[in-house]
Amino acid sequence: MGAPAATPAATDGARTFTFRVTIRNLGRADLTSPVYAVHNRSARLFRLSKKASFGLAALAEDGVTSLLLAEARAKRGVGQAAVGPRIAPRRSASFNFTTTAKHLRPSWASMEVCSNDAFAGQMAARLPARKVGARKVLRLCATDAGSERNTEDDRHVPCLGARNVGPDERKNVRRHPGIKNIADRNNATQGWGGFLARVTTRRIA
Repeated sequence: MGAPAATPAATDGARTFTFRVTIRNLGRADLTSPVYAVHNRSARLFRLSKKASFGLAALAEDGVTSLLLAEARAKRGVGQAAVGPRIAPRRSASFNFTTTAKHLRPSWASMEVCSNDAFAGQMAARLPARKVGARKVLRLCATDAGSERNTEDDRHVPCLGARNVGPDERKNVRRHPGIKNIADRNNATQGWGGFLARVTTRRIA
């Protein structure tokens, strides 16, 4: 699992920190390639109780990474942004990045592919920069982008090839209620438990 290409951190001679992020998929379906950004405390890829951006909705509904990546790179306070590797069910994937003390808050988002608009995501938890070897482990609940109704219908979910066809929903980003077995989705084979992902961040240099 090689690290993806990242936009270079703007170091300008400042002290740098290198981190390895490992995302464990706790669900029963793939997580798409995550869009991640490293930023200051004011920036975010998404916020709970707020409307999803166009890029986040595209990622959460259809697994499209390019739009959210462009949004992240355009945000004030973002030091770098890139796309990580896809994560198979019950497996882990890792990527590395180097940053400075100005940008010690990571955010990322990755779609749960057998859903309407569920994603795993982290919002700006401070990096463990105190010393080499320091690490932080977080377990993440599934998040609902609020941009597409949770029909659980085969015609609307990307794991079966659907793209931009689900009925729109105009709600805020919120915790996802989970797969309810109301149509073609089955929680036992395509859902997740209490958490969708576990992310381990370790300072390596």
